[in-house]
Amino acid sequence: MIDKIKEVIHPSVPFEHSVFEISKNPGVTLLSLNPLETQLQLFHHPSVIGGSWTNPETKIVAVLGFDNDAKPIQLVPKLIKDFKLKSHSAEEFVDCLSDQDLFKDLKNARTDFHSKNIIAIPQLLTKVFL
Repeated sequence: MIDKIKEVIHPSVPFEHSVFEISKNPGVTLLSLNPLETQLQLFHHPSVIGGSWTNPETKIVAVLGFDNDAKPIQLVPKLIKDFKLKSHSAEEFVDCLSDQDLFKDLKNARTDFHSKNIIAIPQLLTKVFL
């Protein structure tokens, strides 16, 4: 699933198309920094609405928060930026899944990671984040 998410959220894919594809799988959430860059936010149930005669303007929407605090939000595509950074490989992460100390000791990331400033994550990683 992670390979499919990487393919869908790749910088060469328009963000609106990414959200449309992600919305077909309700288990995928979007992780991003809030505008003040002080805390990570988790958006779920992303969707693209509009594009019809009655509502010609397309909007990217999602839900922020859970239970009584959950509120619908609109994502602004021009604020979604592409980035390239170094990351650890999937193999390195898998190797330290059973040992928290090994995970904390990960250093010197060498693998290029191309994405956006909003990252799609599968349900298992969502549960870990929560």
